[in-house]
Amino acid sequence: MPSYIIFSFLAATLFALSNLTNKFASKHKISNPWVMFFYSCIAFIPSLIIIPLFFDVSIPTTGWQYIFLFSLFFFTGHIFFISALYKLDASTFAPFFQLQSVFVLILAFLFLGER
Repeated sequence: MPSYIIFSFLAATLFALSNLTNKFASKHKISNPWVMFFYSCIAFIPSLIIIPLFFDVSIPTTGWQYIFLFSLFFFTGHIFFISALYKLDASTFAPFFQLQSVFVLILAFLFLGER
């Protein structure tokens, strides 16, 4: 089996576990969605420190507008994700979250010319 298929299954499994962990924390441990949002953002900081230790990370000279757009969309999406997490059951918000695959297909077809 090709490694990219294994990586895809591992990513899907880990994202599913992260959704369940988030739902458990939002339902039983952290009652304020803004606190959850803040600490979920803070939790990414260790990877910002670790990744450059193992991989060659350099400052790009071009493409900053795309990095900014990605950050803006991801940040905004994360706010809506945390909001949905506090209002819906895991069995409801997780399938809606997976609709992103459909949106990626449609947008890649329209804007990137992918077939």
